[in-house]
Amino acid sequence: MAWNGGVNSVGYSWRSSRWFIITCIAIALFSTNFLYSYIVPILPVMIRDRLHIGESHAQSTTSLILSVHAFVGLITSLPIGYIADRIPSRQASFLAALTAEAIGTILVMISTNVPVLLIGRSIQAIGGNGAWIVGLATVADTVGQENTGKVLGGVSSFFNSGLLVGPMLSGTLLQLFGYWPTWIAALAVLVIDILMRVVMIEDRSKDNTGEVSTEASEDDVESRTIPEQDVNERTSLISPSQDAVGSKVEDVLVENFYKAVLTNPRAITGLLCHFTAAFILVTFDTTLPLHVTTEFGWGPAEVSLSFLILQLPSLVFSTFIGILKDRVGTRVPTALGFISSAVFLALVGLPDHSSGYTGRVIYMVAIAGIGIGWTLTAGCGIIEITHVMKKFEEERPGRFGPNSKLSSGYSICKICFTLGTLLGPVVTGFMTNTLGYSYMSYIVGIFSLVVGIIAAIFLGR
Repeated sequence: MAWNGGVNSVGYSWRSSRWFIITCIAIALFSTNFLYSYIVPILPVMIRDRLHIGESHAQSTTSLILSVHAFVGLITSLPIGYIADRIPSRQASFLAALTAEAIGTILVMISTNVPVLLIGRSIQAIGGNGAWIVGLATVADTVGQENTGKVLGGVSSFFNSGLLVGPMLSGTLLQLFGYWPTWIAALAVLVIDILMRVVMIEDRSKDNTGEVSTEASEDDVESRTIPEQDVNERTSLISPSQDAVGSKVEDVLVENFYKAVLTNPRAITGLLCHFTAAFILVTFDTTLPLHVTTEFGWGPAEVSLSFLILQLPSLVFSTFIGILKDRVGTRVPTALGFISSAVFLALVGLPDHSSGYTGRVIYMVAIAGIGIGWTLTAGCGIIEITHVMKKFEEERPGRFGPNSKLSSGYSICKICFTLGTLLGPVVTGFMTNTLGYSYMSYIVGIFSLVVGIIAAIFLGR
């Protein structure tokens, strides 16, 4: 015990500091998106050279391999959140999640048939879900409520950048060095994640400012135990009669967490916004490449530029939007984001092949506008769930049990976001095929407008 205390005291101040904890979590969350998209440029090579699948089945195999990650993430979010809340040590949960990601990546890397590849992607999804849920809960415990938007904005920006960096890096490494070095680079990212999480000390004795509480002495670094006699004395002062309060404690413990959250208008609205933001974003994954190729005659370079313009506002402005949400609340920025997105979605549907240069400019401006609107709405569900959960605990501490239910709350957020990424391509692809691209964009725009109005009514200040 003394040896462990000595090891933990080495570099204690910076290992338990807010900046180091947030950095560790941000890198780990980055790796979940990084690994999700890392396989995209490698997959055609795997299908041809390792899985030996013909061209006639290549597209369906690609769709299956890419969609299984989202599907597994959807069905495992609630169990992972429940289990994470039952495990006292967030470090153990987080390391288990990162280890699962590493195992899944190794299986994907060595797979020579589709079943093994699907199992690997599924394990990757489970590990990524765990890292995302536990990581956000750790961030929420680390920062004060007044800094939630700013910190989550910055973390969200870094997290989303994984979607861009993953394919770019894997495609470059594959071309320069080949198959195996490309996957070894991905594993190296996970090894760095695991080492940083081992070094990190999650100090629960910190207050909302991130500094060590004045009630804790320096000796507490070595030992934080309290004599049993003092515990008994304090317990007798707090609880003069167990019989008198036993029934009350039991009533608190049996309160249903999911019922409390899913009947709270602010939480429900936040989850709806979280779903809608994902739905709108992935709409373009399905419809944009074919539309600009058919209507404007654009090639891969222009398609890539369009996606860069769509996601660039999030990478640049997320932290600033987070600071804004800390100061004015989520209601105004989120409502403004969805309403402005509705306007730009309508503009996206106007240009066609006969619009000429002006139509192409309008399209790109509208794409940039949607990117800005999405940045205003991104992370709304996470911020709202965080505020609602902390308010629940302030009103009745321990109402859902001895451990915080933040992980369970974030698992609901994950389900909503994943559901948006699953339904978005299906619904918008169907509408584009049956009604046309223009009407699809108008309908999605109306949906965004309705959600913006709901957000203006029910979200927090």
